[in-house]
Amino acid sequence: DGPDDRFLMTLTAMTDGVVLAGTVSGGIFRSEDGGRRWTAANEGLGNTQVLAILRDPRSGTLYAGTGAGVFKSADDGRRWTPSNRGLEMTLSRSLALGPDGTLYTGTGGHGLFVSHDDGGAWQPLNEGLRDDMGLRENFIRVLTVDGSGVLYAGSFGGGVFKTVDQGRHWVPINDGLTNTSIRGLVAGPDALYVGTGEGVFRSADGGAWWESISQGMPDTNVQSLVLGKSGVLYVGTGSGVVERSPRGSWRASERGMLFPSVSAVLVDPTRGLFAGTRSSGLFRSKDAGESWGPFHDGIPSRTIRALARDAKGVQYAATPETVYRADWAISRWGADGEG
Repeated sequence: DGPDDRFLMTLTAMTDGVVLAGTVSGGIFRSEDGGRRWTAANEGLGNTQVLAILRDPRSGTLYAGTGAGVFKSADDGRRWTPSNRGLEMTLSRSLALGPDGTLYTGTGGHGLFVSHDDGGAWQPLNEGLRDDMGLRENFIRVLTVDGSGVLYAGSFGGGVFKTVDQGRHWVPINDGLTNTSIRGLVAGPDALYVGTGEGVFRSADGGAWWESISQGMPDTNVQSLVLGKSGVLYVGTGSGVVERSPRGSWRASERGMLFPSVSAVLVDPTRGLFAGTRSSGLFRSKDAGESWGPFHDGIPSRTIRALARDAKGVQYAATPETVYRADWAISRWGADGEG
């Protein structure tokens, strides 16, 4: 079996060629050979709407955010057990792990929760989680933790929130933001970056003030946000990829793309840049975004939902139908059952 006729929501590539794909209604699919063959991995999974998958690098434990809370696996995703006491029937939309092992989940409708015992029990973390109108922000789209353990939450319409005490108290940090629909949130070594419906904002003081860095962006409708190791910020927008150099200049990076609407970006240190689009397929740049060429041989669908790279350097692309694996020996993609 493979993840055929499933709407893929999340893609996680691990070591040793193991790849996990979470779907909107078919649960989790697992590959042990780098995406060539897939099997359903839903044993013990109490809900088959899977929106997030997180791996704890210390223990190897996997966590899956589902439509009925969080489930965990201690055997690389073969079997799952409920890990949602306090989260029953709660949509787990995003997951994050603190440097001390604290586990967080952002939900769709009930705010934020925390677990201090590897997902054994969850407690709400909504003190201060209110938007500028005083309404509690219940839908958490993205979570990120910086190197010091400070947790940031990006919400559907209430902007960005911050906690310095593991979520016991939250404060909104939206000063300077002109749009509070958060699509991406990245913690870099020297600054925070947030992607919104009105461009990208940067904060060098932990979110106390946000400065728009969108001047010069050809399209400010941000869909995805990735920070490269060299300090280059890559942004997927409604009309292509744009990138910001460490010196602060923007440039369009879609030459060679046909009708680009970029939904996913992957930075690969050896193979270049990859951009997945909503209706025009997958593109690759070998020259740091100066030019792009189509790179979707073997992928019949032109809708790319997610991109990932595992520890061995293998690239994966998810479409609404299945997951594909790059085969560099023939410079094309192979799907379930091929190779």
